[in-house]
Amino acid sequence: MYAFLIELVISRISSGGDYYEFPYTFGSWQCCFIVFLFLFSVFPFNVWAEDSPSFISSLGNWLRAPGGVVVNSNTGVVYVADSGHSRIQKFTDDGVLLGSWGRYGSGDGQFSSPQSIAIGNNGDVYVLDYNNARIQHFASDGTFISKWGSRGSGDGQFLSPRGIAVNSNGDVYVADKGNDRIQYFSSEGAYIGKWGVVGSGDGQFSYLSDISIDSDSNVYVADQGNNRIQKFTGDGIFLNKWGGVGWNGRWRVRISTKHINQ
Repeated sequence: MYAFLIELVISRISSGGDYYEFPYTFGSWQCCFIVFLFLFSVFPFNVWAEDSPSFISSLGNWLRAPGGVVVNSNTGVVYVADSGHSRIQKFTDDGVLLGSWGRYGSGDGQFSSPQSIAIGNNGDVYVLDYNNARIQHFASDGTFISKWGSRGSGDGQFLSPRGIAVNSNGDVYVADKGNDRIQYFSSEGAYIGKWGVVGSGDGQFSYLSDISIDSDSNVYVADQGNNRIQKFTGDGIFLNKWGGVGWNGRWRVRISTKHINQ
């Protein structure tokens, strides 16, 4: 029985995308505590005002290791990539659960550690299915539409993808971390192009971790290993960069819908 409990805990940790080995032998009470901690822990989302550091509310019941969150700007619906539960949950902007879909697996509509999520112009939902090395495309109610990608380094393949974003034309951009590149596709998954190699020069990446797109279709990439943000045109032409060593630990980059007055 205790061996089963330990195996279950390791499986739940692995579903979050990171793998750990336990060098200790657990007693019965320790096994029960570990199972309780990982199977019944709650990870809420906090909501903050954009123009000030004022806390507004907390969202989420029974979320485990959520990997991404996005808001449909037209409807206000909040979509969460609930990585530890291998599902997508949707809420009102004040945290009322509207529905969910998905479970662990590799079939259509199934997930293994969904890590990021994006909304298309028509409200469709694109999910970066991390451990399955693919993108899944759904209607706003969770109806499966299509999928693309597999594990590898060829065009349309991914290694440890970390971020996803959609531009105003509906093109889908993916931060392909393990291959140190950005790939982009049509809204239906047709491969369009790519840019980037490993390195520290302009247009090069080291452990890129997220991606975002502004209203002019410029692409912003969180280049975590190089401690910087890089900015590109939609077809990958380098425009700018900023950051430095003091930016350790950055993972996510998002574009405000409001203009900044300068």
